[in-house]
Amino acid sequence: MMKHLMLLSLWMLLAAAAPAQDSQPQPFPAQLPSPPPAQPPEPPPAVLEEPENQEPSVQTITAGTSLVLVNVTVQDRLGFPVSGLKAADFTVYDNGRPQEIASFQETIRPLHIIMLIDSSGSTYKKISLIKEGAVEFIRRMHESRPQDKLAVINFNDDVSLMAGFGNTWREKIALVQDRISANGGTALHDALYLSVRDIIGKIPGRKIVLLYTDGIDSKSMKTYSEAYTAALASDATFHVISVDNMAQALEDAEKNAYTLSRRHYYEFIQGEAASRVAEVEPQWTTNMRAQYPPQAVLEMAYRLSYQRLQRLAETTGGKFHKVATYDELPLIYRAIASELPYYYTLGFQPDFSAAKPGEFHAIELRLANPGHTPRYRRGYYYSPAPVQNK
Repeated sequence: MMKHLMLLSLWMLLAAAAPAQDSQPQPFPAQLPSPPPAQPPEPPPAVLEEPENQEPSVQTITAGTSLVLVNVTVQDRLGFPVSGLKAADFTVYDNGRPQEIASFQETIRPLHIIMLIDSSGSTYKKISLIKEGAVEFIRRMHESRPQDKLAVINFNDDVSLMAGFGNTWREKIALVQDRISANGGTALHDALYLSVRDIIGKIPGRKIVLLYTDGIDSKSMKTYSEAYTAALASDATFHVISVDNMAQALEDAEKNAYTLSRRHYYEFIQGEAASRVAEVEPQWTTNMRAQYPPQAVLEMAYRLSYQRLQRLAETTGGKFHKVATYDELPLIYRAIASELPYYYTLGFQPDFSAAKPGEFHAIELRLANPGHTPRYRRGYYYSPAPVQNK
């Protein structure tokens, strides 16, 4: 059960030097302590090394610092992206209070892009199309924005660093093509939580996450609430791609070929609406599996998963792409790649003197041109900075 909960070797992730000769995926090590409520998380044991020759960027993340970063794209009335805007074109509010824009990064500045790829057993028939879409995205980004840095994380039962920022573009493509295979369960929440805590939350500046998954979480020890809260504290924008695999899963359930976790039954008993926004409480009984039909439990689990993924994407300023077939994946990856060159990033410094740990802060952006529409993350959870030892 604990196999899939392993920390990334961070110094291998972001070292600027040439990658090591052995380009095997790097697993997470074995312990995943859960931070206590309303307390700042423990710092990871390893020290993050920034790549050399990196463009100067804002050295900050939201949680625990005073500078909040917001990625934003802007569209005109016809839905086309708008470039060439300046800081004066934006007005930002934190919990309804106007804020001074302390930093502004234009669209040409480098991005850190993290791809999270689900290769659980349910993808075995279409894993070639999943890899094809990911490879096409990597190639497009290399051709159109070579200044950006990209890493690939693969998850099923395990969560593994497939290719770090230090790998070359050719190596990233080769590793995706050769090393990703379909097997095991889906540790979706753990992949989100660990990636945010040990990679995304440690990267300065502009961060974009592309998450692909085709199913529901079946292996994680972390909950959706923990993963979602960590994601909102990371300053990253999440784009989520999900293939509607529910029909196949229901067919497998009828053949007793699909194993539901206890958490799925807890969610079913607690109810869809409550489980969508609140912690799922353990409600195990000895006859639970016999009392509730697996098809009904599974169907609600899929609906709940899609709702949560959409909430994650839209709240962080990204998009949720739910597609009917795997053949649509390359098209979705192309659409996301074409949007990334139009991201602005602005920073502001709220007054946290009266803020409480775990408090949600709503963000609102307005534009000087009423014909322009922004898309951005809608808020974050405040976490105080760890006390530094003198």
